Amino acid sequence: MKARNRSRNRYRGRFIERFLLLLCIFLAPQHSHSIEGKENGVIWSSWGEHLFDRAKSEKKLILLNLQAAWCHWCHVMDKVTYQDSEVVQILQKSFVSAAVQQDAHPALSSRYKEYGWPATIILNEFAEELEVLSGYIEPEEFKTTLRRVIAHPRTRKDKSPKPSDLKDEVSLERTLLTRFQGSLDHSLGGLRTSHRYLDSDSVEYAFRVGIRGDLDSFRWLHKTLEANRALIDPVWGGVYQYSTGRVWSNPHFEKLISSQSTSLFLYFLGVYAEHTRALYQDDVVLVLKYIKRFLSSPKGSFYVSQSAVVEGVEDNAAYFRLGDEKRRAKGIPDIDTHEYGRETALGIEALLYAYRVLGDASLLANAIQSGKWLVENRVRSDGFVAHDAGSQDEFFLADSVSAAKALLHLHSVTGDSYWLLKGEVVATRITDSFKSPDGVGFLSVSNPIGKRSLQHSVLKHVSLVENLSTGRVLNLYSYYLNRESFRDAAQSCMLAVSQPSLALSTISEPGILLLNEELSRAPIHVTLIGDPADSRAEELWKAILEIPEFYLQVERFSSAEAQMLGNRGEKIRYPKIGQPAAFLCANRTCSLPIFHPGELRSAVMTAMKSFNKEKKWR
Repeated sequence: MKARNRSRNRYRGRFIERFLLLLCIFLAPQHSHSIEGKENGVIWSSWGEHLFDRAKSEKKLILLNLQAAWCHWCHVMDKVTYQDSEVVQILQKSFVSAAVQQDAHPALSSRYKEYGWPATIILNEFAEELEVLSGYIEPEEFKTTLRRVIAHPRTRKDKSPKPSDLKDEVSLERTLLTRFQGSLDHSLGGLRTSHRYLDSDSVEYAFRVGIRGDLDSFRWLHKTLEANRALIDPVWGGVYQYSTGRVWSNPHFEKLISSQSTSLFLYFLGVYAEHTRALYQDDVVLVLKYIKRFLSSPKGSFYVSQSAVVEGVEDNAAYFRLGDEKRRAKGIPDIDTHEYGRETALGIEALLYAYRVLGDASLLANAIQSGKWLVENRVRSDGFVAHDAGSQDEFFLADSVSAAKALLHLHSVTGDSYWLLKGEVVATRITDSFKSPDGVGFLSVSNPIGKRSLQHSVLKHVSLVENLSTGRVLNLYSYYLNRESFRDAAQSCMLAVSQPSLALSTISEPGILLLNEELSRAPIHVTLIGDPADSRAEELWKAILEIPEFYLQVERFSSAEAQMLGNRGEKIRYPKIGQPAAFLCANRTCSLPIFHPGELRSAVMTAMKSFNKEKKWR
């Protein structure tokens, strides 16, 4: 009886804990796309074409306050700078002011994210930039800047590197390789910057060259993944966004779904190194625990982020040193419960990587549920991906690329062509509706046919990060679907990111090297032929799913489906063997049928070690 009571009490305790958490989530303030109305004396408008109409009619400038719901310094600027009476007076007299949450508007976020949050942008009535300010600004400094811009409203000069800065394409490749190696902190892990975090492209490129024999890069990868453990919350799980002061021990405590998804992808790569497998699996469990408890909607969608701030708590670091019960006694930081298309796609990716590491079938079931929610609620029949619920008059490349990637990942993990066909519609819409006017790369916001507006001219931005993602995803779709148009689009992305103004805009951009390498050759192609009811096929499939994301094309067919492939006109035909088998094509060669998981792992490792760029830099 006592044991039964203890069990009942534990269950009741877990139920109450879960109920209180959900109550906090649903009662938490929703962070809207824009902050409209009067706040701290400033009259904030929403973002849109009306800003420029008002600025023209009232002969005022435009101030855009771009912030994040989880950003500490954004809240400080709201409470200090925008409460200053003289600041309010200047803004009311000479500006049309708009405040926008950056997560709610990916195109604005993409354009100005290099400045951090808050970003303060001053525009004239013609949508020309006069000033872009980074981070928190004290009232006196802000007033001085505002008065200077009012008195001398000069447009900003472009200080980006020009094409003449590099003699040829070969020198660009050499420069990028040198910058990559120079950016790595081999002592502490991470990049040689003031912020420490997992840079996805750097870790992925280090993994790729490490597999091929660059042991220094491989050691840096493990040093970085191990160092990042300092950013994992030991109580609730989940990864803090970053640490400051050039060390890993001074975290900013906000948690974003994007950080969780990136971490699970990179720990998935780390798991492939057998000697640290168990350690990285533990990290995956901790990150997954947080996602499921705090950032997962019962509907299948995913929330955006959790703030680091608890109302009434002054010392955030002291709060996050507390245990679970004491934290909850003080309050739970607000969760931004918007269900954006991009963030839900990132959540799906996180579940799929966790499934491939842990093998828990419930994770795959959850990812499929989330995929269905994404298709039913954010992916339109015309292929546009809505950022949020409700009517849309503009669509963002970030949502489309994230959705296309998640749908392709669902296809490669399940073998279900449903997800590939849904992703094809999204990928086609990207190539049709996001093209840059000059045909080089893709814009962060859809390009409305026949529609010209000043707000769109601000957003006509070719983002380095987004074009890298777009190029890599579309290139993979070109192989899965045999669509040359997708490959052409990927080449356009490569041309865009090769421009020095983008390629040299960061301390290091190995993503360009990754994209170029992938455009130079076909992916490693692994195909399983076997019926799902056959345990031998399932063992081979499990081994396939453990293969790291090393520019991989994965397909699965039953025996009957394999025999139908030749009848539909596909170039590849598979022989009747009588038992499940995997086929591996890489480095311009194809294997004999592979029947054993260990043999498959060995063949894949050999293919990865010899994988390299085949053609010259484009």
